[in-house]
Amino acid sequence: NHADGFMRELSRVRSEWEDAKTKSQKIYDSDTAAARKRCEDETKRFNNECQNNIKKTEERKKTIDTIMNACSSFVDIVPIDGAKEAKSAAVHEMSIVKEHSKAVEKAINSKIQAYKDLCSAQIAEAERDRNEKLDRARTEQIDRDAQAERGYYTKHSNICDSRRKDIQDGF
Repeated sequence: NHADGFMRELSRVRSEWEDAKTKSQKIYDSDTAAARKRCEDETKRFNNECQNNIKKTEERKKTIDTIMNACSSFVDIVPIDGAKEAKSAAVHEMSIVKEHSKAVEKAINSKIQAYKDLCSAQIAEAERDRNEKLDRARTEQIDRDAQAERGYYTKHSNICDSRRKDIQDGF
């Protein structure tokens, strides 16, 4: 009876320890899955926002093309005979328009690159946050497991000490 009681108590304590480890693993899995999901969702959101901003900015390039085409058409319809000065002035002004359009295009391209850089930075921040959460979850799991193990060995030791005495007394 003493030996059976001893084994039951040890089995119960061992089962509690295994349950604690299983629970700890479930908590870890849940925390890491949530961190990964959040990072994935944020990455998608950042990419979508970036693509929308780039698309809107790209549409501004189309406006430049429209203006350039209109100016070019205007210069082309100015008659050469009898309006040489007007044609010359229109061609000269068209070169200025081209310079300005290049400057605007350069600014638009810079803005697009800024959107891409911002998106990359936001994604990197989301990944850093995810990695910190994964590290924290792992540390917490190690702490929970260590605490459960200490509790197991403490209970195991107490059971062994008290049951050994009971078994010795029984014999």
